[in-house]
Amino acid sequence: MKKLSRLWRAFERAPGLAAIPAQWQQYCGPDYSVIQPFLRPTDMVGAAYPCRDCPARNCARDIDYGNGEILAVCHNSWHRRPDIPLTTADIILHRVDLPTFTQTVARPLGIRWQPPVARGHGAWGVGLAANEYGIERAVVLLVHTEQDRFRCALNRLLADSVEKFVLLSPTDRHKNLEVHEMLLRREIPMHTLDGCLGLNEDGRFAALQPGGFPLAAAEPPVEPTPIAERPEKVAAFLAKHRLTIKDVLVALNLDRRDFNRWRNGKLPDSSSKSKRIEAYLHTGPLPAKTTR
Repeated sequence: MKKLSRLWRAFERAPGLAAIPAQWQQYCGPDYSVIQPFLRPTDMVGAAYPCRDCPARNCARDIDYGNGEILAVCHNSWHRRPDIPLTTADIILHRVDLPTFTQTVARPLGIRWQPPVARGHGAWGVGLAANEYGIERAVVLLVHTEQDRFRCALNRLLADSVEKFVLLSPTDRHKNLEVHEMLLRREIPMHTLDGCLGLNEDGRFAALQPGGFPLAAAEPPVEPTPIAERPEKVAAFLAKHRLTIKDVLVALNLDRRDFNRWRNGKLPDSSSKSKRIEAYLHTGPLPAKTTR
């Protein structure tokens, strides 16, 4: 399995996931061929061009449009290099096709993909992930080039989200102590494409390890409720959340017979249905989303 660290770092170098082809090649290095099929031309042009032959680190040429020509002009006073003639195709910004890309990577990660929905600047809801009990959470992809912008976007996400979600980011480069504490307070797990996704021998995206994208980070197992306490626990749960047994059955995709078997202790505690019921009674239903 091949890791794609250079590619995921490139996502955090291209503002808005857009850059000219030469910049994508510079950012991605040998991983460029992996992302190239997902790049789409925009109607915008770039302002800078990589200065590959300059010994100065991170030097970039300005793109000049004077005299009917398009030139990449080096302005380094110590190591100035000759101008490079460019074509229109060279200066068009190419952006990652987010729907196609996220749909492609969702399957190996076990995400039930949905078309990306903007959740603020640099953030998109891209699907749902479920734990072993069948409880699902939204998966939010957050991509920023600067740590401060990443932190601000995350703070906005936490303020706007009434329910827990799973945070997905290209790398953990922006995860400092402050971000860690923000996530910990809300029990929001964070995973990275760099840590979860690689390239298999067939050149396809694949999980680096089975179960490498769990819904939650080290959630403690829910202990089975003593049989004698189950009727009272169910009654209290229904009263607290103003639900009916039918609401619970629909939420858990169970029939009444299985639920009654669990309540009477006839459904093994080790079964997935029992674990799903216990988890639901423990966490409660997801809060209804508010409209603005």
